[in-house]
Amino acid sequence: MFSDDPADWIEYDKRQFRQILGRLTLVITGTLDPHLARYPRASSSCPAAGKSSARSAGA
Repeated sequence: MFSDDPADWIEYDKRQFRQILGRLTLVITGTLDPHLARYPRASSSCPAAGKSSARSAGA
């Protein structure tokens, strides 16, 4: 299946890595883009992050 040349193995590994990285990038952006569109000013991943200080200031 593979040749005996290590350079061929390295090229195969690079192609596999790029393919997996591309798929992972699509999953991450597909998950984060809708979240960031819905909560554009949130400083953390929690949608209520900006609301906690207002709640404690009123108490």
